[in-house]
Amino acid sequence: MVNSQERLLQHIGVQGLIAVIGGSLGGVCAMEYALRYPQKVRGVITIAAGPKATTLHKLHNFEQVFAIEEDRNFNYGNYYDGDVPRMGLMLARIIAHKSFVHLDVMEERARGEIVQQADDLKGLQAAAPDRELHAAPGEALCAALRREQLPAYFKHVAGV
Repeated sequence: MVNSQERLLQHIGVQGLIAVIGGSLGGVCAMEYALRYPQKVRGVITIAAGPKATTLHKLHNFEQVFAIEEDRNFNYGNYYDGDVPRMGLMLARIIAHKSFVHLDVMEERARGEIVQQADDLKGLQAAAPDRELHAAPGEALCAALRREQLPAYFKHVAGV
């Protein structure tokens, strides 16, 4: 990825950099650039990026890819002439959101809007109040997603 950036810098005549800076994936790219071209960089500034992915990061990545690829509109990535995998992308964003927003902040944003009875451990009645409690959890969640209840909630609470 950083090779194209180096080619651009060469093309415009930049011989060296005081620092490479990036956040998240950009931070990983900054580290990669400094490793590949150490003679051209004096410093590296990363924000929200680490030199190694943890097991939790890898699990989150797997969940996100799975959510997108299992969307009925994914079509093996060939969705440019059809519907985009909106549901899979939304679920991937929900998964990612858990990894970088503190739970206290999410709770504050929710402002008590998540209503779940103590005896409704799977959240079936909250997700799909018109369904009976013996419905499969995935079925209730899909019904709620189709009704766009969860997307509206996440737009408000999670900022997606």
